[in-house]
This record gives sequence, C-alpha cells and structure tokens, in this order.
Amino acid sequence: MTKDGLTAAEILQEIEALCSLHDKISRSSECRDFNRRAAFLLQILEDTDCENLADRVMSLLAYCNPKDLSHVTASSLPVMPCTG
Repeated sequence: MTKDGLTAAEILQEIEALCSLHDKISRSSECRDFNRRAAFLLQILEDTDCENLADRVMSLLAYCNPKDLSHVTASSLPVMPCTG
C-alpha cells in the first residue's frame, strides 16, 4: 500500500485506465487530463520505489506533447528493461 493508501491493484487499474484514455484522445483537454493523471501516477511510483515503472512513465511524459496531440507510441519510447 502506498502513502496515499493505494494498493498495487489500484495502481495497475490506473495504468490500464491511462492506456485506454490515451488510445481515445482526440482533444487537447483530454491530452492535458492524461498528462496530469500520468504525472500523479509518476509521483506515486517514485514514492513507492517502483523505479522501473516510474522511468517508463517519465519517458512517456517526456515524449507527450499536448499542444499538437502527438500520440506516443511504444516504438518512440526508449527501450528499458522491465525488471523489478
């Protein structure tokens, strides 16, 4: 459980919700909402010492550009091992 009272299942649920949201983004306001939620998730992951997941979310945020609604694809992210 995190400092915010979130369980691992709730973190996974938020990751899945963000993936679904990202696939449906069509307006800049949705992109900003995604960016805000991903930043909050990043903070939780860093606070819970989930460095590998936090690194992936940080990379995602670095490549995200709400101004032009450019979608981040897995192929545009740097390759990182999924070890934990």
